[in-house]
Formats: sequence, C-alpha cells, structure tokens
Amino acid sequence: MAGRAEKNALKERWTAYLKEYVQNTPSSKFYMNEINKINRSNADSLKPAQLAASYYPMCMMFTEKGDFLAEVLFARMVFNEVKKTASKKTDFLIMAKYANSAGIGYTMLGFHEEGRKMFDRGSAIARKYGFRNLLSQIYTNQAQLYYDTGDYAKALRMLISLKSLAGASSILYNNMALVYCGQKDMPTAIACLDSAIQCAAGNRDLLSRVYINKGGLLTEMGKYKEAEKALMMAEKTLPGEKFMVSELMIRLNFVQLYIAMGQKHKALSEIEYIEEKVMPKQSDAIKGKYLKEIATLYMKLNYYERASRCLQESMKLNDSLNFDNQKRQLFQMMTWYDIAQLRNDNMELKMKYDFANIKLRNSMIIVVATILVAVLLSVLVVVSIKKRKNEQRQSAIILEQEKKLRMLEQKEHEWEKKRMESEIGKKSRELTTFSIDLSSIDNLHKNICEELAELSKDIAEEDTRKRVNGISLKLRQQTANRLNEGFKTYFNEVSPLFDAKLKEAHPNLTLNDCRLCAYIYMGLTSKEISQITFREVESVEKSRNRLRKKISLGSDVSIRGYLQSIIDDGQDSAS
Repeated sequence: MAGRAEKNALKERWTAYLKEYVQNTPSSKFYMNEINKINRSNADSLKPAQLAASYYPMCMMFTEKGDFLAEVLFARMVFNEVKKTASKKTDFLIMAKYANSAGIGYTMLGFHEEGRKMFDRGSAIARKYGFRNLLSQIYTNQAQLYYDTGDYAKALRMLISLKSLAGASSILYNNMALVYCGQKDMPTAIACLDSAIQCAAGNRDLLSRVYINKGGLLTEMGKYKEAEKALMMAEKTLPGEKFMVSELMIRLNFVQLYIAMGQKHKALSEIEYIEEKVMPKQSDAIKGKYLKEIATLYMKLNYYERASRCLQESMKLNDSLNFDNQKRQLFQMMTWYDIAQLRNDNMELKMKYDFANIKLRNSMIIVVATILVAVLLSVLVVVSIKKRKNEQRQSAIILEQEKKLRMLEQKEHEWEKKRMESEIGKKSRELTTFSIDLSSIDNLHKNICEELAELSKDIAEEDTRKRVNGISLKLRQQTANRLNEGFKTYFNEVSPLFDAKLKEAHPNLTLNDCRLCAYIYMGLTSKEISQITFREVESVEKSRNRLRKKISLGSDVSIRGYLQSIIDDGQDSAS
C-alpha cells in the first residue's frame, strides 16, 4: 500500500507541475485535456519510468507548438526524478529521451551551454546502452545547436558522425547543406540539397523543406530563375494540411527573391499576405522569431514605419527584450521547482526519522520550516534584485534600438538626398549642353532661311519662287517646333512641374517668356543666355526687364528666387 501511495503521489505531483507550466501558454486548454487523458489511462501500479514514458508525448507537443519553457521545466524535472530509481535499460531509455527534449528546449530558448550539457547526458546514456535511433536524434539536435551558435566545424563533425551511425538520409543532407552554406561553400551545399531531394522522394514534408532551403541558397547566389522554380516546388510539395512554419518559410523566401530581383511591388504584396494570412496561425515563439526578419524586409523596401511596428512587436514576444523576461521566468520557476524538490526530500527524510525516532518529529519540522523560510526569503531577495536589473536592461535596450532605427532612417534620407542632388546636377549639365546644341541648330536654320530668301529674289519664275519661299517657311516652323519640344522634353526630366506651376501662376507668358524663365531658373546669367541663344547681352537684359513687368515683380526681388519659390514648393509637396 505504501508503494502504491508513493506512485500516486508522484503522478499527482507531476500533474500539478504540468498544469502549472502550461497554464500561461496559448494552448493551455488543449494541454489540460491531454494531461487528463494521460492520467485516466495510467494504472496505479506504474513505476516512475513507466509513468515518465506515458507523459513523454507532452514534451513532443511542447516542441511542436513552440512552448519551449514548459518543455525545459518538465523534461528537466522528470529526468531528475527517474534518475533516482533507474535500474533497467528501459529506465535509461526514457531518461535519454527526456535529456534530448530538455536540450531542444534550452537550444530554442538560447541557453546553448545548458542545452549542450543535456545533449551530452542523453548521448552518453544512448551510447552506453546502444540506443542507436535515439543517439541519431540527439546528434541531429546537437548539430543544430552548434549551427545556431555559428560553430560550423563542430556541427559538421556531428553530422559526419551521424552519417556513419545511421547512414545517409534526406534530413542529414539538408542539415549538411545548411552547415556548408554557413561556411560559404555554396556548390557543396547545393550538391547536398540535391542528394536530400533524391533521398526524400515520396515524403512531401521533407521535400518541401529541402526545396525551401535550396530556393533561399540559390537566391543568395544570384540564380533567381532557379530559385523561383525551387520555391514553387516547395509550395507544390507541401502536404495537404499545410505545415504552418513551412508555409511561412516559403513566403519569406519569395519576398527575399522578389527584393533581389528588384520586384519591390511583388515583395510588398507578399509581406502583406504573410502578416494577414500566415502569421496569425503561428505560435508566439515563431512570431517573435520571424517578425524581426519581416521588419528587416520592410527596411529593405524603405517602409520604416512598418519595420518599426514589427520590430517592437517582435521584441514584446521573443527577441532580446522578452528574452530577459524568459530568463527571469525560467530562473523563478527553476527556483520554485528546486524548493519543491527540497520540500519533498525533507518530507521523505522526516517520515524516515518518524519511524526511527518519533521524539525528533517536532524538532525536524521546525528545522525544515526554518530552512524553507530562509530559502524563500533568499529567493525573494534575489528575484527582486534580478527584476530591477532586468527592467533597467530592458529600458537601455529599448533606447538603443530606437537610436539605431533613427540613425538608419537619417542615413537613408541623407543618401537619397545626395543621390537626387547628383542626378539633378547631371541632368542640369545635360540640359545646358542640349540648349547650346539647340541654339546652334536654330542659328544654322536661320542662316539657311536667309539664304533661301535671298535666292528667291533672283528667281524669275513665280512658281519656283513660291516653292522656295514655302520651303523656307516650313523649315522655320519645323525648326521652332522641334526646338521648343526638344528643350521642353529635356527640361521636364529635371523639373517635371515647371511648366504647370509657371502657367498656373502666370498664364499670360509666351513660349519665349517660358524659355527665358527656364534659363533663369537653371541659374544662367544674361551673358550665358546670350551665348546660348546667339543674342546680344543688352537684348537679353531687355527681355528680362519685360519679363519682370509681366510677372509684376519689383526691382528689389530676384527673378530666379521668385521662380524657385513657386516651382520648388510645388515639387516638395508632390514628393
């Protein structure tokens, strides 16, 4: 009876811990139902290792739904509980599984050193008792940890060991491709992905994931058509019920491809679809991870306000700011668990002392209570100090992120301003050259027309003289039209709103007046205008005075300054 009571107490304790871990997760109702199902199926005579095996599906659910904090806490607790009574091979098998699960949770939370330790414990047990399949899984996850920390050499060694242990597979080749990509060995990475595709034939989920990686790698290599085909294959090979994360990865890779190809409109539409249709399906952990990437994509498209919104939302969910909260929460829950373990151990010790010496019971209770109070007070002090430090660190990180974002926006603005000034300067120089060429052609045509007029005087036949005069007239008309249209077309590339704003302000101006305004707006002096138009400086000055009267401008006001005030204001508002 005592043994059954202890096992029931163990089951109740694990159930209480599980419910505590999952109560704040998005899938708390689902987890509660699963916990109740497990408890209903468990017999009272289950041993600790058998009980742990029945609860192991919860760890896989935590991994699938991204609730890694709950996974770490539960897996770590069960591992330590089973370790106390493990004696059979099956006991060590379940211990290795929980060590692997805890390692996965630590890795995803960013506690890489703790994750490595748990993987080492699991792999040591698996090697000792010959659990080859489980050892393969641990090697795969440990390689992922080294890959996440940028230690590609260790990751590659783990994968090579895995290949010699379990043979070639689609997942193995895919992971090797990612490592080679990290080492910038792109041809080898592509070859590994092709091998992964061959090994994954028939497995739609694996094929889709491999094609996603191949599409992203080809985009990085600049092979855009091949990348698009790979991503389309990834979309085509998705299982009937789409894997939410795989769908998100496909869409994000399409955005990267469109940006690389310069198709910014398509990229923007794809991001909006991701935010509206794909992201709501994801867990908070996945949202926090990929919203930061979406913010980066928005920055590449010059949508800084949207980028800032995504970045702030990401920080609230799962980036460095919230990461400190997770550390604090993990620390608090670990401390709570250790206190509970200490309490349980002390209670067991108290019961043994009761059987040995009933007289020591009261004094033992007092000692245990004193220890617990002291521990709790110490924990409260530590948690309070930790909380203040984390809040200060959060504020500093927020200010730093905002400062970086403002600096980035300022640099982008300055770069765009310099580029526009350079472009306008180039167009202005081309326009000046073109104006000189036009004026030269105009002068040449005038000389030809004068020669034709002189020639017509010497022609006796009336019909011939009329034809010569007609040719001269057509040449003047065509020359004037071509010069006006050519100058207008070129000048509009520099100041597209010039004609509209000038006509709106002064509809009484002639074409020659508008041409003179354009020269003045370009900053040309009367001497430079006379050289371009082949006129005397005095003639240009008279034209400027007539223009000043037409636009009712006082002698103390600069014509160019006035033109800039009515033209440049319109351009700024349009931009």
